[in-house]
Amino acid sequence: MIVDYATISSLTYFALSNKKSLKARSNTIQVDPLKVLEKQSGILRLLVYLAEDGEEPLTEVRDDTDIPVHQLYSSIEKCKEMGLVKTRIDNTKYPPKNLIYVTEKGRKVAGKLNDVVDIIKGHQG
Repeated sequence: MIVDYATISSLTYFALSNKKSLKARSNTIQVDPLKVLEKQSGILRLLVYLAEDGEEPLTEVRDDTDIPVHQLYSSIEKCKEMGLVKTRIDNTKYPPKNLIYVTEKGRKVAGKLNDVVDIIKGHQG
Protein backbone atom coordinates (compact mmCIF):
# COMPACT_ATOMS: atom_id res chain seq x y z
CA MET A 1 0.00 0.00 0.00
CA ILE A 2 1.35 3.41 -0.94
CA VAL A 3 -0.01 6.30 1.09
CA ASP A 4 0.00 9.61 -0.76
CA TYR A 5 1.18 12.98 0.53
CA ALA A 6 -2.36 14.30 1.14
CA THR A 7 -3.12 11.33 3.38
CA ILE A 8 0.15 11.79 5.26
CA SER A 9 -0.66 15.46 5.79
CA SER A 10 -4.09 14.52 7.09
CA LEU A 11 -2.55 11.96 9.43
CA THR A 12 -0.12 14.55 10.76
CA TYR A 13 -3.01 16.98 11.35
CA PHE A 14 -4.96 14.22 13.11
CA ALA A 15 -1.97 13.47 15.34
CA LEU A 16 -1.48 17.13 16.19
CA SER A 17 -5.12 17.58 17.09
CA ASN A 18 -4.73 14.79 19.65
CA LYS A 19 -1.41 16.07 20.97
CA LYS A 20 -2.33 16.18 24.68
CA SER A 21 -3.48 12.58 24.86
CA LEU A 22 -0.53 11.37 22.80
CA LYS A 23 1.95 13.32 24.90
CA ALA A 24 0.61 11.77 28.08
CA ARG A 25 1.07 8.27 26.65
CA SER A 26 4.51 8.90 25.16
CA ASN A 27 6.37 9.94 28.30
CA THR A 28 8.66 6.89 28.14
CA ILE A 29 9.95 7.73 24.65
CA GLN A 30 13.12 9.81 24.42
CA VAL A 31 12.02 11.61 21.25
CA ASP A 32 8.81 13.56 20.72
CA PRO A 33 6.92 11.32 18.28
CA LEU A 34 4.79 14.17 16.93
CA LYS A 35 7.85 16.19 15.98
CA VAL A 36 9.35 13.14 14.30
CA LEU A 37 6.16 12.41 12.37
CA GLU A 38 5.84 16.04 11.27
CA LYS A 39 9.32 16.02 9.80
CA GLN A 40 9.43 12.52 8.33
CA SER A 41 6.32 11.34 6.57
CA GLY A 42 8.34 8.34 5.38
CA ILE A 43 7.87 6.81 8.82
CA LEU A 44 4.14 6.47 8.29
CA ARG A 45 4.52 4.86 4.88
CA LEU A 46 7.28 2.57 6.18
CA LEU A 47 5.15 1.28 9.05
CA VAL A 48 2.11 0.64 6.88
CA TYR A 49 4.25 -1.16 4.28
CA LEU A 50 6.05 -3.38 6.80
CA ALA A 51 2.86 -4.21 8.70
CA GLU A 52 1.40 -5.59 5.47
CA ASP A 53 4.49 -7.31 4.10
CA GLY A 54 6.23 -8.54 7.26
CA GLU A 55 9.99 -8.94 7.35
CA GLU A 56 11.57 -7.57 4.19
CA PRO A 57 15.07 -7.10 2.83
CA LEU A 58 16.01 -3.44 3.01
CA THR A 59 16.61 -3.40 -0.75
CA GLU A 60 12.99 -4.47 -1.38
CA VAL A 61 11.65 -1.83 0.99
CA ARG A 62 13.71 0.74 -0.89
CA ASP A 63 12.46 -0.50 -4.27
CA ASP A 64 8.79 -1.01 -3.31
CA THR A 65 8.12 2.28 -1.52
CA ASP A 66 8.23 5.78 -2.94
CA ILE A 67 10.29 7.00 0.02
CA PRO A 68 13.49 8.75 -1.14
CA VAL A 69 16.56 6.71 -0.12
CA HIS A 70 18.01 9.34 2.25
CA GLN A 71 14.61 9.72 3.93
CA LEU A 72 14.13 5.94 4.13
CA TYR A 73 17.30 5.37 6.13
CA SER A 74 16.53 8.29 8.41
CA SER A 75 12.97 7.01 8.89
CA ILE A 76 14.25 3.55 9.78
CA GLU A 77 16.57 4.99 12.44
CA LYS A 78 13.78 7.09 13.95
CA CYS A 79 11.45 4.08 13.97
CA LYS A 80 14.14 2.02 15.70
CA GLU A 81 14.57 4.76 18.33
CA MET A 82 10.83 4.66 19.03
CA GLY A 83 10.76 0.85 19.13
CA LEU A 84 8.55 0.54 16.04
CA VAL A 85 10.89 -1.52 13.84
CA LYS A 86 13.93 -3.74 14.24
CA THR A 87 16.62 -4.81 11.82
CA ARG A 88 18.73 -7.92 11.58
CA ILE A 89 21.26 -9.44 9.21
CA ASP A 90 20.45 -12.77 7.56
CA ASN A 91 23.79 -14.54 7.22
CA THR A 92 22.25 -17.72 5.81
CA LYS A 93 22.47 -16.30 2.30
CA TYR A 94 25.32 -14.84 0.33
CA PRO A 95 25.58 -11.96 0.22
CA PRO A 96 24.05 -11.41 3.66
CA LYS A 97 20.77 -9.51 3.61
CA ASN A 98 19.78 -6.64 5.86
CA LEU A 99 16.21 -7.33 6.97
CA ILE A 100 13.74 -4.97 8.58
CA TYR A 101 10.53 -5.85 10.37
CA VAL A 102 7.86 -4.11 12.40
CA THR A 103 7.63 -4.77 16.15
CA GLU A 104 4.37 -5.46 17.97
CA LYS A 105 4.31 -1.80 19.00
CA GLY A 106 4.87 -0.77 15.38
CA ARG A 107 2.12 -3.12 14.22
CA LYS A 108 -0.30 -1.42 16.63
CA VAL A 109 0.69 2.02 15.34
CA ALA A 110 0.33 0.85 11.72
CA GLY A 111 -3.13 -0.51 12.53
CA LYS A 112 -4.19 2.88 13.88
CA LEU A 113 -2.72 4.59 10.80
CA ASN A 114 -4.72 2.28 8.55
CA ASP A 115 -7.86 3.11 10.53
CA VAL A 116 -7.23 6.82 9.97
CA VAL A 117 -6.55 6.28 6.26
CA ASP A 118 -9.82 4.34 5.96
CA ILE A 119 -11.71 7.15 7.70
CA ILE A 120 -10.18 9.79 5.45
CA LYS A 121 -10.83 7.81 2.28
CA GLY A 122 -14.43 7.27 3.38
CA HIS A 123 -14.95 11.04 3.58
CA GLN A 124 -13.41 11.83 0.20
CA GLY A 125 -16.52 11.07 -1.60
